[in-house]
Amino acid sequence: SHSKSGVSFTRNFGIKKSKGDFLLFIDADDWVEKDFIQDFVDAYSGNPEELLVADLIRNGIPKTGYETQSFNLKNHANEFIKYKRFLHNGGPCAKFFNRKILMDNQIFFNEKLTYGEDLVFLINYLQRIKQIQFLNSAKYHYEYNPNSASTKKHSFENYYVFFNELNTYKNYVNLTEKSSEKYLHILMWDILESALNRIAFDENYSSYTKELKQLAIQLDYKFFI
Repeated sequence: SHSKSGVSFTRNFGIKKSKGDFLLFIDADDWVEKDFIQDFVDAYSGNPEELLVADLIRNGIPKTGYETQSFNLKNHANEFIKYKRFLHNGGPCAKFFNRKILMDNQIFFNEKLTYGEDLVFLINYLQRIKQIQFLNSAKYHYEYNPNSASTKKHSFENYYVFFNELNTYKNYVNLTEKSSEKYLHILMWDILESALNRIAFDENYSSYTKELKQLAIQLDYKFFI
């Protein structure tokens, strides 16, 4: 970790100071088994535009249950987007990132966000690669923190930025199957609902009207009927 506060700052500091070809993130409270990295090395195909993803272990149990499977992000977007609710597990840990892609595209964690910064980082990366491979491997031990950012309240502005980043990705990925579109819309609706809850008792509620309308028009309500 770094003396300056903020996990995003610390991760960005690490990205900028790194020298190798690949990056793996390990949070301070977590631990990995001794052959954790070797599984990625063995699975790497040599394609720099492929993201490798392994499972996490929480309370002694694999969190997601990935099977060995590979998706072309352009040709199999509908299948990938729903696979094991991948975007709901959008943290950077147990993922094998190409450092050059991060640096060439200036992909860093948004230090202004207190919630959703992990998924924003991931979807920005997904827009710069062509392939994703899931590994039937679970050697990253995740320690649940009840005081984590996901359990705290965040600003309306945070949800607004997070929502718009997801909407940009939705437009980019160009899904054609209703079930895949529904998955993304439900994820976006969860963020909009959190934004509404955040300002529900704010005396200046009316000052958010313009932004709320901008968010609402991005959702197709046929997915919620």
